[in-house]
Amino acid sequence: LRARGGFQTDIEWENGKVKTLKVKSLLGGNLRIRTADPLTLVGKGNLQPAEGNNPNPFFKTPVIPSPIISKEAKLNPPAVKPTIEYDLLTEPEKEYVFKVN
Repeated sequence: LRARGGFQTDIEWENGKVKTLKVKSLLGGNLRIRTADPLTLVGKGNLQPAEGNNPNPFFKTPVIPSPIISKEAKLNPPAVKPTIEYDLLTEPEKEYVFKVN
């Protein structure tokens, strides 16, 4: 599977959950991963908890004004499971392997 930002992924599944994730960086730059389960990087690299906006220019987030919501609206926000975000600075044409803890 190819992902935005020049990344190619290969996912190994076990019992409906990710067991191993391989990511090949085609262009280099910051890789941000969002996952429900903690990851461990196998091999070289510096996997860090993500902070702030993603510095990868392919993921620049536009500024969007807050929506106007009627005072009479009864909102039912969806239940969102907690996630973990990681950043990894990648090099072009290198592959990175992650194991789910």
